[in-house]
Amino acid sequence: MIYLIVANQIMEVLTDMDEALEQARHYAPEVGDITVADVATGRKLIVTADGRTETMDANIRAVNR
Repeated sequence: MIYLIVANQIMEVLTDMDEALEQARHYAPEVGDITVADVATGRKLIVTADGRTETMDANIRAVNR
C-alpha cells in the first residue's frame, strides 16, 4: 500500500506508485508538501508544492551532516 501523507495525516491510500505521484502532484499546490510512502519497499518521497519530487533519504542525509 502507498500512502499520501499531508501534515502527518494520511490523505489517501493507493496501490500504484505512479498513480500516487500523480495524485500528489495534483494536490501539492493546494495543500503544500506531500509525503508519498510505500510501505512494501520502505521508499518515501516528498512532492513539494511546486511539483518537484525529492527522496526522503537525501533530505535526512543533508540534515545529519
